[in-house]
Amino acid sequence: MIHAQGASKMNRLLGLFFLVLFSAPTLAGDDFPESWFWGDEKVRAMHQAMVGKKAPALRLEDLNGKTVRTPPMLGKVVVVDFWATWCGPCLKAIPEMVDLQAEYKDQGLLVMGIHDSRRGVDRMATVAGEKKINYPLFVDDNEQSARNWKVRFWPTIAVIDRTGKIRAIGLQPSHVKAVVETLLKEPVPAKGRKTVDTTTPPSVPTELLESGTDITRSRRLASINATTPPELDVSNWINGEMRPEDLEGKIVVLDFWATWCGPCLASIPKNNALAKKYGDDVVLIGVCHDRGAERMAEMVRSRNIRYPVCHDVGNTTIDAYMVNGYPDYYVFDRQGRLRVPDCRNNKVEAAIKFLMAEEN
Repeated sequence: MIHAQGASKMNRLLGLFFLVLFSAPTLAGDDFPESWFWGDEKVRAMHQAMVGKKAPALRLEDLNGKTVRTPPMLGKVVVVDFWATWCGPCLKAIPEMVDLQAEYKDQGLLVMGIHDSRRGVDRMATVAGEKKINYPLFVDDNEQSARNWKVRFWPTIAVIDRTGKIRAIGLQPSHVKAVVETLLKEPVPAKGRKTVDTTTPPSVPTELLESGTDITRSRRLASINATTPPELDVSNWINGEMRPEDLEGKIVVLDFWATWCGPCLASIPKNNALAKKYGDDVVLIGVCHDRGAERMAEMVRSRNIRYPVCHDVGNTTIDAYMVNGYPDYYVFDRQGRLRVPDCRNNKVEAAIKFLMAEEN
């Protein structure tokens, strides 16, 4: 700090008095001392605005450039370390991350290293071996994660609590352990989307169903457990990640689509309109086919998709729901029950209205 010259001894003494009087540690986000963090006033303000909110989406690749799924994080305390092999402070912090993962993994800690996408990726494997890294490493997909997380320096270390919210970001490595220990003491939330009513739901009008009178297709879809439907096993969210708690009490529409599917792309304006019109009651999610998913972000931008979309890596969710065409729509009621499997493309709004009318 630069002090003005010529200050009197009395002024200096008064300054020290008030410094002592009012120098109780300032807390970041009311949880942790501000002195534990890096960053100037502008960066700290950006990071503080993220505290207490859902962690932004992560767009990740493996060392071979292949898109990979974000590891399951709900119920865990997660340390997200934005690092690089060319960054001295990053390398110096690795032993701290290794020790944390070793000591607290069994208590629900996950450490993730996300490498800068611009340079240094070629040395990741070597550094991982030399440093005996024991936690998963990923490469940022074209800097998308760094932008979402407002990375302005390296390393940028954030800690997410068990509910998926950022509790600290911009931490100095020496204080990460204290944050982790604090958050591990917090209760583990209930996992999965809660179902209020587990009884078999009533049938819906046949005209809403793409299968119609196709008995074989109807039987296949009926084999999906409507009260405990398959989990949404996806990653790489754009326009906001939808967690189980975000879907509580909502009618949910899954739009199974693909970047190479003309009818899917033609349906986007309709989907945008539905998401806007029923925004208070309905969550519409675009679940993108694995093939062509590398163009998903491009399509979101060029087609102005305004609802959440995600990548079904390996088509695990598509297979679980027996999707047989694109786009395919699956509609769930507020209790989380699958009510309209493979809804007719031109009947999605009718299905929404039908489920809303049931409540009256």
